[in-house]
Amino acid sequence: MKTRLCISVGALVLSLPLLAAAQESGGAAPAPAAATGGGGSGSGFDGGDFVISDNNPALWGGVRRRKDVPEFHVVKQGDTLWDVCDTYYGDPWAWPQLWAYNKSITNPHWIYPGDRIRLLGGAGGGESGAGGERIRLAGSRSHAAGPMAFKQNAFIDPKEMEGAGAVSGANEEKLLLANRDEIYIDKGDKMQPQVGKSYAVYRVKKELENSEGDKVGYLVEVRGTAQVKRAPQDKVATAEITESVLPIERGDKVGPLRRRFKRLPVVRANKDLDGAVIGALADKVMHANDDIVFVDLGTNQGVQNGNRFLVVESGDARRRLMREGEDQPEKWPREVIAEISVLDARENVSIGLITRALKPVEVGDKVTLRRGY
Repeated sequence: MKTRLCISVGALVLSLPLLAAAQESGGAAPAPAAATGGGGSGSGFDGGDFVISDNNPALWGGVRRRKDVPEFHVVKQGDTLWDVCDTYYGDPWAWPQLWAYNKSITNPHWIYPGDRIRLLGGAGGGESGAGGERIRLAGSRSHAAGPMAFKQNAFIDPKEMEGAGAVSGANEEKLLLANRDEIYIDKGDKMQPQVGKSYAVYRVKKELENSEGDKVGYLVEVRGTAQVKRAPQDKVATAEITESVLPIERGDKVGPLRRRFKRLPVVRANKDLDGAVIGALADKVMHANDDIVFVDLGTNQGVQNGNRFLVVESGDARRRLMREGEDQPEKWPREVIAEISVLDARENVSIGLITRALKPVEVGDKVTLRRGY
């Protein structure tokens, strides 16, 4: 019996999942007939569309064989994702969607007896797709647990920049300042330093702009931390440098800076939006899982903390690589290559964590927010 292997650039898409790792040798899952295309009819898997959704089996083309689908299926010896989908939905071709729904399954070929597989449309509910449009996204979320910490680089928005002070001098003649040096802080018009409180010392590296050229924030380099010792009303404040990861100089900015972000539970989007990746925290061209990026959509546009952006691309991959434009971009289907979870939505920009990436994410990539996802 023959099996068929389909490989697409950037992601491995198999037409047939292998058996559970503990299956006895000699067994093989039956090769399915080729899936038929046609927008939601037949199998519901058209060779490139993964549905991350639930509740309505019509979204993936399946018909439940059981009246009540449990929240989980416990893997037994010999199980495959193919078999599980055939049992519960009457549609073995739905296995890519089930794989995409279970982020803990890093490889669909290797499932083990005792593993718990969360079922689409199971008793525990799940993630709803938006309007029945299919979302192509597979792979695992393999990121570390715990909060995210910005160590060397960080982000501030225009309002925070307006309220920042600046290092205006020091009680030492040296140019480069470090731990235990005392500095003087020009408070400007809005900064109100508090005695005993620590503030970040940073330097602007890059201004971030949206697609219309409007300034939405700044990427800054953290130089260190200073604790205020004296803050008279009509004079500059005095602070001591308590941490210096890089040399601090006169002119560096001083102010509160959020450097830790919690990983948030998923919040479904309540509207459709399109935007772009306008910057990244790391100094590199290509970004992947666990990298921080910035999207030019924020609370003013309807983004909420916990929303998930889908990074999309369209057109010929070769022309994209060569930076050649498409004559008719609207005729190409949009393919999802990554997912970005919003950690902190500001007024006109969102700080996001790449939680799943099939291909590298670059500044300038298009993103979409889908209602219900």
